[in-house]
Amino acid sequence: MKKKVVIGFIILLELIAVVLLNESAHVSHGIPVVDLQLRNLSFQDMNSESSFGHRLRLYDSRKILDRTISLQGVEDDSWNSNKKSFSISFQKEMAFLGLPEVKQYLFLANAMDPSLLKNDFTFHVAREFGIHYSYTGVYVDLFVDDEYLGNYYVMPDLVIHDDVIPLRDSYALLVELDNVDYNPKKSYRTSTFHDYFSVKDSVNEEYDLEFYVFQNKYEEFEKAVFDKNYDKMQELMDMDSLAMYYILSEFAENPKALKSHLFFYMDGVSDRIHVGPVWSFDGAYGSEDSYSDYTAMPILMNQFQEEGMSSLFYHLLRIPEFQKRVCYLWDNVGRESYRNQIKALDTKISFLMKSGAYNNETYQNGEYQMATGSFHYWLEKRFEFFDGKMEELYQRD
Repeated sequence: MKKKVVIGFIILLELIAVVLLNESAHVSHGIPVVDLQLRNLSFQDMNSESSFGHRLRLYDSRKILDRTISLQGVEDDSWNSNKKSFSISFQKEMAFLGLPEVKQYLFLANAMDPSLLKNDFTFHVAREFGIHYSYTGVYVDLFVDDEYLGNYYVMPDLVIHDDVIPLRDSYALLVELDNVDYNPKKSYRTSTFHDYFSVKDSVNEEYDLEFYVFQNKYEEFEKAVFDKNYDKMQELMDMDSLAMYYILSEFAENPKALKSHLFFYMDGVSDRIHVGPVWSFDGAYGSEDSYSDYTAMPILMNQFQEEGMSSLFYHLLRIPEFQKRVCYLWDNVGRESYRNQIKALDTKISFLMKSGAYNNETYQNGEYQMATGSFHYWLEKRFEFFDGKMEELYQRD
């Protein structure tokens, strides 16, 4: 009997030691903790090539996951900063952090956003707005080799998959407009607005046919926009998805909206082209000097002459039918979507306050409370201005 008591006491001490070790190594800020143990790799030396054999551990009051992963850098705006975005791949599909069940997940650094809220806010608006396949993520505190590296936003990778972008046709295609990091050998350049497109994902490994069909449809669409032929535009493009994307980008004063990360999908060669999912808004909402004023509008009409900017919206916003559709969607869906998400911000800020403060202290991004307060204030002022400007600028039915 005494032997059993002693053994039980030893086990209890070991459990307490494990808990104390985990708590000391991975301080909890009220959100899940992810710890990566890298194999023969420094985090700062990570590149866009996959490396294998690393270990991921997930803690949420206790260790609840321990898996081998591969790791790959993501070449976004964080690439040259100390806080880098990256992706992980599990050996098989799994529902990581309660997100859609896939193999690959993105860890977004939000390096340009001291509030850490801009992408999440936009994704929630997009979902309420009705832009297809707009997913929200989960915040985690990241440790790499037991060193704290900040607050990260985890999402499933943008792939054609039953639980992410559930396109059904065997010739389905996901395409990105990217005038910044395009590869001339793999990209297609349009003849009217001179934008570069590349395939992000496809059902078929060989996607020559469907990409050729996409190119032809988009060429016809550009010509219809240039000719202000709205009926033809509607035959080729889901214009509501394009109008909703315009509202999101215009409201956010998003400097990337016409340069890169504009995604289109086509569910087979007989489908129209659609916009979605929404991506990369951490550099928006007044983050850059030329977009710092919440009264800047319409930026997507006026800024197209900057290097890398598409002139797509410059031409679209001169078409009365498109203006009317933008106003209809704002009046019937957009206004309420923004109002709801702005109201929900206080709860999200409270939830992130400890983690955000520690993140900003680590990267010297200023006080987190001030950053979130400034973002919230900007949104409220922008909403008031934007709603009034819609009445002034654009034609309604």
